[in-house]
Amino acid sequence: MDTVTIKIKFFGSIASGIGLSELLAPVRREKEKGLEDVGRIVREKAGDQVLYTILINGYSHYLSKKTELYPEDEISIVPIVLGG
Repeated sequence: MDTVTIKIKFFGSIASGIGLSELLAPVRREKEKGLEDVGRIVREKAGDQVLYTILINGYSHYLSKKTELYPEDEISIVPIVLGG
């Protein structure tokens, strides 16, 4: 399994809830598998009920044409704001 160590940054209520603003973590290099790893890390740290979006280098992971993750990539975990 080809892995890469990336920086994961946490923002807002997620950061304050887990007491971390960032960490380095090994994830699988292939983007979709690596994002599965990131999701597992978020669930381990913040629980299953937290709602968030994932940004890769400041852009929505849905819009990213990247197929692999690299050590210089930065993953941001941003809580979804709810209200009405």
